[in-house]
Formats: sequence, structure tokens, C-alpha cells
Amino acid sequence: MQVIEFIISILRFAFTISVVSFAYFTFKNIRFMRTSFGHKFVVGSVAMSLMTSIIGTLYYYYFPSLKLITFSIWIFALLLLIIGCTIRGMQLKRHFQLSLFRTFLQIPQGKLYFAAITILIIVSLPSYILALLSPLLPGYNWFTIVQLNSWIFANFILMFAEKNLYYMFRSKDEIVKYWGDDDIAWLEEDELVCESYGDLTNYCVLAAIPYVGKKSLKNVLINYFENTPVLFEGSKIRNNGTIDVKDVVKNLENIYSKGRVTTICMLFGELNRNLMEILSDATSHKYAKEIYEKGFRDIRKRYKNKPVLLNILRSLPDDILEPERFGLMSKDELEVKVRERTITLEKLTEELEKANKELKGLDKMKSDFIDIASHELRTPMTPIKSLVQLIEEGELERMSESRRETLFRTLNSSIDRLTSTVSEMLDISRLEKVELKLEPLSMHRIVEKAIAGLAAQIEEKKHTVSMNIPKELPLVQGDRILISNLVINLLSNAVRYSPDRSSITISSHKEGNNLHTMVSDTGIGIPKDDLTEIFRPFYQVEDVEHRKSGGVGLGLNIVRGIAERHGGKVWVLSELGKGSTFHFIIPLKAVECRKKEV
Repeated sequence: MQVIEFIISILRFAFTISVVSFAYFTFKNIRFMRTSFGHKFVVGSVAMSLMTSIIGTLYYYYFPSLKLITFSIWIFALLLLIIGCTIRGMQLKRHFQLSLFRTFLQIPQGKLYFAAITILIIVSLPSYILALLSPLLPGYNWFTIVQLNSWIFANFILMFAEKNLYYMFRSKDEIVKYWGDDDIAWLEEDELVCESYGDLTNYCVLAAIPYVGKKSLKNVLINYFENTPVLFEGSKIRNNGTIDVKDVVKNLENIYSKGRVTTICMLFGELNRNLMEILSDATSHKYAKEIYEKGFRDIRKRYKNKPVLLNILRSLPDDILEPERFGLMSKDELEVKVRERTITLEKLTEELEKANKELKGLDKMKSDFIDIASHELRTPMTPIKSLVQLIEEGELERMSESRRETLFRTLNSSIDRLTSTVSEMLDISRLEKVELKLEPLSMHRIVEKAIAGLAAQIEEKKHTVSMNIPKELPLVQGDRILISNLVINLLSNAVRYSPDRSSITISSHKEGNNLHTMVSDTGIGIPKDDLTEIFRPFYQVEDVEHRKSGGVGLGLNIVRGIAERHGGKVWVLSELGKGSTFHFIIPLKAVECRKKEV
């Protein structure tokens, strides 16, 4: 009896060693199988087995009353082991497309698990029950010996299974060989996301290198790594410009386990948005989009279309595989997306309507220009042509002196009108391109010369022009030719549109840092509805067919352009039948420019 008890003690020690060995490799595999629900049951079984070893030793030597508790814990451990292995088998069954039994026999670890569970059920369980009934049966210690031997044998088989798994996990090629790459996802979900997103990033980096350059992309990656060390700390870039994803995987423990996959996708997604923007600038958005869509389809095929890859799809730039992304959205997300698209569509519709309105306006301006230009060019050509015919027919010599003078005055006026029309057309086209030659100018001198230049027209219509511009006013900073044209345009309009013997006043005063000048007349005035329109090109208050005054409707547009080019502005106040006052302001020259009056 003492020999049997000695053997039982040795077997109990061996059983403890077998359980510890099994637990050692099982717990080491947690790092690789943290997402496997089945492995959690196996870990629970190991914990229960350790408790069985400890409590069994106590009941055998010190507390016989713990016999039933020990049995209950061991039964619970066996159930957890069976459930865990079954879940593993069900997960692997999808890959092998076989029955659960044949799936276990397909892989080496499955055979070991099946053998261990068979021993525990067929040998360990009956012998344990018989050992519990030992008071009723002689030679019960032999049942205990059989029970312990079967436990030891089964635990060592399980230990070898977990050990083989551990070394397989250290070599990805072995996993693919025995388990198939379809099963990487449930074994290591965050690593799968990291590696697949890394593969997608590298695919797009290689596509961008011919257009952007390896050095430029390397700088972009390095800067991003420095700004996001939580995932990319210590990550290296290979000689071909791609990321060494193994270095990135090592940093996964830096991210809190809850929401780790989401964080990985967010960090990789931001990097890929930057890369896509760079590739779009170097090529086109369409090409960059095609590269990303092709890259995602490739990794989805390579990783067997695992559900976790949908997290990658959600984090890609918005218009990548858009129809598929809509299928992933919840009802609330779709409603938000529809509202956003509706708002965008409404804005685009408004912009389209505005552009269409502008096009119609431009089309009307073109028609107006053709009508006005043809009228303005044809009108002065008529007297010129008539005079040429008179000269050809010899009628000019038979005319009286006064008649000839009238014809030559008409001819001269027609040539001036034709020259003015062409000049206005040239001025409006050159206004935006001409480089300003800024110099200190005296508004008194500018207006004085303008009045002198229009003296003939003023005298012809018997107008009275008065100038109220003190000589001591500060100088303005401007282009001499353009400022002169501005004043001449306003003054000539006042002369042209005012009835004979009207009064025209030009005045200026300092207003803050500007010089404010006004040209007032007592002419026909401007209708209220036309006040905001008269500065548009080719705009005419009168109908083309009934116009009494010349011009192509560019004068006031030129005036506004000159004022704005100098940092000033122009506007008009008018009352129909009582006259108009045109205002314009031009910035003053610096104080030191007053020394010289131009």
C-alpha cells in the first residue's frame, strides 16, 4: 500500500508538471489569439485544471471532504476544453469546407486535441468516477493511478498542440500552410488590419513614385511617422520607398485594446488621404481614385474578404468605392449623407443658375456690343463716304466756301467720333493689363487740362464750366494718362448729355486719406433703375435705334476700372430732369510728394 501511495504522489507531481506545461504555452498563445473566442474557453479550461491539481493535492493528503469539489472543477475544466476546441473547429471548418470531425483530422493540432479529449472522456472520466466510489470497491487506488496517468498523458498531448501552435504563430508561412490565410483574421484581427492597410499604403506609394519621386514620398512618410509615434514609432522605410509593416505591428501594444482597430484605420486613413492628395496633384483625381480602388480590391482578395476589412473601406477618402460604402451605412448615416448631398446639389444648382444667368448677360452684352459698335462705326462713315463721292464727282469745287467749311467740319467731327469709338474699345481691353506708372499728380492741373482739351465741345454747346479745386490740395498718387482719361470721360459725358447753355461744376476736397472729386451737371439726369447699371460695359440708357449721343457704352466702365486700379471707387447721384453728380475718390500721395507739383 505504501508503494502505491508513493506512485500516486509521483503521478500527482507529474500531473502538476503537465498542467503547468500546458498552461505555459496556452498563455503564450493569448498574444496571437486574443480575438479568438474559442481560445478564451481553452484558457479557462487550463485555469480550472490548475485549480484541480492544487485542490486535488489538498483533498488527497489533508481534506478528504474536498473530493466532490475537485471532481466538479475537473468536469468544468473538461467542458470548457471541449467547448473551446469545438469553437476553434467551427471557425476552421469554413476554410476546409469539411465536417467538424474531418476538420480536426485535417491539421496536426486538431489531431492532438481530438486524441487528448478522447482520452479524457473514455479513460479519465470513468476512472475518476470509480475512484470516487472507492469506499465501495476494493483496489480503488488502481483507479486513481489510471486516472492520473490518463490526465498526464492528455495534458502533455495538449501541451504539444499549444506548443506547435506557438511556433506556427511565430512563422506566418506555417500558419498559411497548415491553417490557411483565411484564419489569420480571427486569430489576430488588429494585426490583420495593420498588415492589410500597410499593404494598401505600399501599393499606392509604389504607384505614386514615378510621378512624385521616391525622395519626396519618403519625406512625407517620415514627417507623418514623427507626428503619429503611437503607431509608427521606429518604423522603417525600405529601399524601394515602402513601409516595413512589421515595425508598425510591433507598436500595436501602444494602443488601448478597446477600439484598437478603429484607431489603426484612423491613423492609416489620414496618411492615405495625404498620399492620395499628392498623387492627385501630380496626375489627376480620377487616376488616384482608380489606384486606391484597385489597391483595396487586391488586399480584399488577398485577405479573403474578411469583415474587418470593411473598417479600412470606411476610413478611405470619401469617394473611394462610394456605392459599397453606402451599403455599410446605418439608416441614420444614410440620412445624414442624403442631407449633405442634397445641400451640395442645391448649392451646385444655384451656382449653375448663376453661371447661366451670367452667360445670358454676357450673351446680351455681346449682342449689345455688336449693335452699338456697328451703329457707332457706321454713323461717322456715312458723311466720310458722301464727301469722298463729292470729290470724285467734282462737286466740291462748285460749292460755296461756307458749304465746303460745313462739310469739312462734319468730316472732322465724324473722324473724331470714329477715333473716340476705337480708342474706347482699345482702352477697355488694355486697362487690366497696363502697368500703372504712379507719380504725384495735382488734381487742379489734371482738371484744368481736361477743360482745355474739351473747349471746342464746351463752346459749341455754350456750356459754362466752373472749377472749384484749390491749388493747395494735397497731391494724389496715380497714373497721369489714366487719371486724365477718367476726368475727360466724366467731363465729356456732362458736356454731351447736358442741354445747351447748361452749368457744369468740377470740385475736389480732401476726405481722410483720399481726394474726393465731383463732376456735376444740370443735364437730363439718369433714371433711378439705371443708376446701378450704367457702369457695366456696353450699357446704354437710350435705345440703340433712338440714340442722340454717340459712344459704345464703355466710357463709364473705363472710369470705374481706372478708379479701382488706383484703389479708389466711383459712384453717381442723379435725379431725372435735374442733372447728375459723378463722384470718385483717389488715394492721396505721401506727404513728401507735395514738394513737387506736377
